Amino acid sequence: KQKELQKKYGDNKMKYNEELQKLYQKEGINPAGGCLTSLIPFPIMLGLYYSVIFPLRNVLHLSADTVSQATDMLLHIPGVGSSFAGNTYYAELNIVQNFSELKPYLTMFDSAQLEEIGDLANSFHFLGLNLLSTPQGSPFSSMLWLIPVLCLVTAWAQQFYMTKKSPGMQQQQGCMKFTMYLLPLISVVIAYTTPAAIGFYWVISSLTGFLQSVITNKFYGPAIMGAKMEAQRVALRVQEEAAIKP
Repeated sequence: KQKELQKKYGDNKMKYNEELQKLYQKEGINPAGGCLTSLIPFPIMLGLYYSVIFPLRNVLHLSADTVSQATDMLLHIPGVGSSFAGNTYYAELNIVQNFSELKPYLTMFDSAQLEEIGDLANSFHFLGLNLLSTPQGSPFSSMLWLIPVLCLVTAWAQQFYMTKKSPGMQQQQGCMKFTMYLLPLISVVIAYTTPAAIGFYWVISSLTGFLQSVITNKFYGPAIMGAKMEAQRVALRVQEEAAIKP
């Protein structure tokens, strides 16, 4: 129906927008309805961020006092404390990331807690990548630069597929344009400046979203849904005609 309006009013943008708003009201469509769902990943990202930055408290749920003792002790270890003194915000992350070297100094944790920290540290290694490290500042050989690159490629691939399968998306404006073009760029910045685990989440999220789009278009694509709606319209019309008295 939107395409029909485009053909009917041609270059008369004012009239087209006026009729388009009437169409939205008639069909019960909110053009900004897709914006809310596109923002859902952000609170998830925020929770993931604080889990990665403060893994001892937010993942293993260790006592805040015990964690504070660990970070305070590390500050006074010769050759180690200097690396923590300038950036205590990432102290917990650095403890987990360098656990094998720091384990002898973490006497405030019992053996069970030390085992949990060791398992957590190993869980952030994936295909040779240390997901606790940040692509920004990491050497090229670390291959962590792949994370922000994959964030951009997977997000744009998903948007390209959705646009190709739903040509009406090309006329979307406002927040939908923001979602299609700017969010992938924002994901690259976040993935580059935060621990790689966060960017890795975004890559997996984009891949699962792409798979969801493929499945959705296979069973609920515009052509299929249009055919179903037309069949329902014809069936309703037949019922209405059958109910009319001669």
